[in-house]
Amino acid sequence: MAEQGRATAAASIAAASFALAWVAFYNGYPLVFADTGTYLGQALQRYLGWDRPVFYSFLLLALHWGITLWAVPVVQAAVIAHLVWLVLRTLGAGGLLRYAVVIAVLCVGTAAPWFAAWMIPDIFTGAVVLVLWLLGAVPERLSMVERLWLVALGTVAIVVHQSHVPLAAGLVIVLLVGRWVFGLGPRLGARGTALLLAPLIAAMLGMMLANLAGHGRFSLSPFGANFLLARVIYDGPGAATLVEACPEKAWRLCAYLADLPPASMRYPSSDHFLWQPDSPFYRLGHPRQTAPEAGEIVAETFRRHGLWQLTRMTENTLAQLRQFRTGVGTDFGPWLSTPGPEPVIAEFLTGDLAAFRSARQATGDLHLLAPMREVHRIVVLLSLPAVLVAAGLSWWRGERAGTLLVAAILAAILGNAILAGGLSAVHDRYTARLAWLLPAATLALLLARPHGQTADQSSRA
Repeated sequence: MAEQGRATAAASIAAASFALAWVAFYNGYPLVFADTGTYLGQALQRYLGWDRPVFYSFLLLALHWGITLWAVPVVQAAVIAHLVWLVLRTLGAGGLLRYAVVIAVLCVGTAAPWFAAWMIPDIFTGAVVLVLWLLGAVPERLSMVERLWLVALGTVAIVVHQSHVPLAAGLVIVLLVGRWVFGLGPRLGARGTALLLAPLIAAMLGMMLANLAGHGRFSLSPFGANFLLARVIYDGPGAATLVEACPEKAWRLCAYLADLPPASMRYPSSDHFLWQPDSPFYRLGHPRQTAPEAGEIVAETFRRHGLWQLTRMTENTLAQLRQFRTGVGTDFGPWLSTPGPEPVIAEFLTGDLAAFRSARQATGDLHLLAPMREVHRIVVLLSLPAVLVAAGLSWWRGERAGTLLVAAILAAILGNAILAGGLSAVHDRYTARLAWLLPAATLALLLARPHGQTADQSSRA
């Protein structure tokens, strides 16, 4: 019976994986972004970029082997499909029918399939939340094999994106405090706490070792000051600091004040400043050499205008929470030529080039995106009050772990907004990559059996 149950679970998760990857099949190719070129190129062209970890590049290489990218969306979807299976099972909402309902809602009513199909690491942001909740809230409902698998998966999910490290650190704190506040038992103990911390510690160590090998700096983010520089300039306080301090400072950026706000809007956003090849940022030289000066300017900005900058960061965080449209970055035409992925695909994945160029994304034919984006918006908005009701119901049933799931998701959405909108730039995909967790958690809690009446909680499928 156990073998039959495992086979059924495997078949269900496999079917859900292909269902959640439907956007890639509809598009005719995995969705790409400008960053996809870098993510493919770092491993294939053997370089370490200054602006993002190399580990997603290694993951892509392990999946495409220089042959095709088609395995990537299915594997990314499989990660989510399996995590949803585990969440439902541990909450007492297991079973094929319940699983099918949740997967169907995720496929049609959320952005999850769009992120699963996208060749960027954003799908793993939600995976970080679910992995850490499983390890921190309900480890006793998992087998040791499952826990070890979650540690490995969590390490990968954290290490593929720089922002996942502070996000994961915050979630670990939320989960440990939540277990105490909510009275979850039994105690995690030394082994349980070690397993919860292991993905974060392993990811941090991996990032620091990679930066030591590639950049000579044992640091999590050796060039993070460059992103903060762009943020403070375009928030206003950094620009004011440059105007005030340049007469007495020897900063090289002072030579380009005429091209920066408030004097000029030639480069109208922080993204233009960071990524437009002729911007003052690149005229200073390579970003690796710019980071020390960037750090000085950021520090001086906070010294002179700290309250103003904190106010702007708060405003950006709130703006980020309000923006979660699906697919922004996929529907304004193909990412052809540099810095997009076309040159890398043409050189290293030649068998994919025709499919890449004829995909709906490349031809501007993603007609389903607009109506589905509106459906997703409505689902998220309805899920906001619904998930709170579901959390209360879970508490009333005695399933405090379910209430902690909602707390972890809400904390992750807020923390993500601070890290992305507050410290980097406001973009819809930053909130959208987590918003799908709201309807998923709502359904999981509403479909759950009352605590103590779970028939398959002890199964280890």
